[in-house]
Amino acid sequence: MPIRSHQDGTALLEALAALLIVSLGLFSVISIHMRTLRDAQAGIRRSQAIRLIEDLGERIRANPRASEHVSIYTSEAVPGSADACLSLPCTTAQLAQSDTAQWHEAVDSTPGMGKALVFAVDDAAPHGTRQIGVLIAWKSDVLPSGEDRFEAAQEHACPADHACYLQTISLPPPCPAGACR
Repeated sequence: MPIRSHQDGTALLEALAALLIVSLGLFSVISIHMRTLRDAQAGIRRSQAIRLIEDLGERIRANPRASEHVSIYTSEAVPGSADACLSLPCTTAQLAQSDTAQWHEAVDSTPGMGKALVFAVDDAAPHGTRQIGVLIAWKSDVLPSGEDRFEAAQEHACPADHACYLQTISLPPPCPAGACR
């Protein structure tokens, strides 16, 4: 009986189809892994922003006349003022300058953090501003280009291609005359 040598190439097609299916599966797994890494990095940046804002809040609550120095807390840090309160006695204004400078240094030295903005929140409190807002922004490759977190009409909007965390800090009530240092 003669041996028939007939090759129709089905085995090669089956191998190519299997290779295609395996490669699609690998690309899917890699894509999911990369998305998980980006999301974890965004969570780390958000927790760093929360920690920095809590630090500023604690500094403000430690100053007995913080509500009188809103303009200092909302200004950019003055170079060289971080060590303004190393010598005692220290006025509450010097404490506010020192705290603001130290806080801005902490923001600048935190890896991955971008911009920090501290601003007065206008409200109808009888003694003036009772809250300050803190906006911390960092570069983000998770957001699609041009997507903002806040309305564009807002004065303190998150920059495009940045992710932001915004929080308000309540100021302590003003001290009665002679009651605070």
